Amino acid sequence: MTEDGNSAKRLPGYWQFASHIGMFRLVPKGGRLHLLWDGETVGIYLTGARALADISDGKHFSAKYGLDSSWARVPETLYDWTFVLVEPR
Repeated sequence: MTEDGNSAKRLPGYWQFASHIGMFRLVPKGGRLHLLWDGETVGIYLTGARALADISDGKHFSAKYGLDSSWARVPETLYDWTFVLVEPR
């Protein structure tokens, strides 16, 4: 997969990063990437790069959750996240 979450051949799985404010996940679903924070969807994106930029900027979190995610120290590239391979059923 590429850093922005796009690939000609898609692997079944998702990216995750455990920060000190909770677990972040980027889960492909329906042609989009769903950004989850502690299991709740907080944004839907076309690219992983846009999702990571929004986390760094604190978008979504400050208004809805009273949380400034800009200090979460979430890596700015998916290369620094863990890809979790999910076995097909």
